[in-house]
Amino acid sequence: MWKLLYKLELITGAIALSSFSVLIVVGVFTRYVMNFPVAWAEEASLIAFAWLLFIGGAICAQENTHVIIEIIMPERGTGQHRAMETGASLVAAMVCAIMTYVSFRYTVEAAPMMTAMLRLSTAVYNSAAPAGFALMTLHLLRHGYLAFTRAEPDHPAENGI
Repeated sequence: MWKLLYKLELITGAIALSSFSVLIVVGVFTRYVMNFPVAWAEEASLIAFAWLLFIGGAICAQENTHVIIEIIMPERGTGQHRAMETGASLVAAMVCAIMTYVSFRYTVEAAPMMTAMLRLSTAVYNSAAPAGFALMTLHLLRHGYLAFTRAEPDHPAENGI
């Protein structure tokens, strides 16, 4: 299940990144080369960017590449390290769960509003936030569980940024 979810996130992120890149190029080309700006390209690129941002955050949560302050992390493999890894994941999951709820409510309340150029419901881009935060919550809960049950939680060899 996790591998399928990860693949779906990667595909969605790749589509959002590709769309965003193409739409930005189209917008710049029509504005500065053709001297005829296409307003819908900017609006569509903002929608793609919103999805890229939140799905990218979910991918980072899945890969456990969040920022870690190494100075306060105990040596890996110790009980203290497992406790801090578990605690950090659970606190982050709680914050993401709250943000899922808040962003979902906002998406529902703002859904009747339409975008200026494409005349789409604002839910098209606002729904990226609850989707991304929900995925982040799932991944962070999983990492908290893995940190709690294993001596060495699964994360990349290089932590943080």
